[in-house]
Amino acid sequence: MDPEVAHQRAQIAANTRWAGETDRTAATAGLRAGFFAKLHREARERLGPNATDEQVAKAADSALKAHYARMRLRSLQARRRAADERRQAMADAVLSESGADESERADGAA
Repeated sequence: MDPEVAHQRAQIAANTRWAGETDRTAATAGLRAGFFAKLHREARERLGPNATDEQVAKAADSALKAHYARMRLRSLQARRRAADERRQAMADAVLSESGADESERADGAA
């Protein structure tokens, strides 16, 4: 399936699902609880059986912070890519309007 079509279908499904939801926090509570439990479980596995509950909780909290930092980084990268694409499209449009053909653009001449 074309990725753009798949993306549009996913957006339609998500918006349809949330259109009928009155309490989004309650609707996602199970998912959040499961994610936090996974972070704690993975922290316990990394630290071993001798780790205290406090150590596990701190490690899980750090894992959560790392997760959010990765999300912020991906968002930043996507925004920069989009901005670069917009700038390139604008530059291409200016060149196109000025009458520069493909060979002139490839050579760097204006």
